Amino acid sequence: MKRTRENHIPADAELYIQDLLSSAMIYRYERGGNPVGIAFRGKSQKPSWHYRFRSQEERQQYEQKFLESVRAEEERSNQYKAQKNAQHTLKAGDILYSSWGYEQTNIDFFQVVDVKSKTLALQEIGVTTVEVTGWASDSVIPDPSHKIGPVFNKRANGFNHVRLDDCRTASPYDGRALHRSWYA
Repeated sequence: MKRTRENHIPADAELYIQDLLSSAMIYRYERGGNPVGIAFRGKSQKPSWHYRFRSQEERQQYEQKFLESVRAEEERSNQYKAQKNAQHTLKAGDILYSSWGYEQTNIDFFQVVDVKSKTLALQEIGVTTVEVTGWASDSVIPDPSHKIGPVFNKRANGFNHVRLDDCRTASPYDGRALHRSWYA
């Protein structure tokens, strides 16, 4: 049997706060002369906390901190979602880069060929070594004259990031040389 929120709430507990500014809910009850509180957030079936307190004031302070914390976290989450879903500011000609790898650092560059709403037409471009920095490592910059593969479409988010595949995300290139490494 899957436990639900109601399974965690004692029969004598009363709903104290169902916050209008967040998804927080707090229940109160007494056990052995001590104040007890249990709180939930969002759609969670398990309590965020379930504590016995030494005094009513201690419980009140803990509840207030919990409410402030949930409100702040949900506000940050809402702002992040709004920014992520906002329109990107990329335009044709912009260059993006992706830095990825395990035990080595691969650098891939992409040029924006066309923009249609949130969808970008991207072309992978080559790299030019600016400086050899050591054994199996160098600093590179993009080479827009060297095209690699066909043009492909990807969606950009409001942070101007493009998820290329499971291990690569492209971000706007800022013009500085990037470190690349390899071995064997």
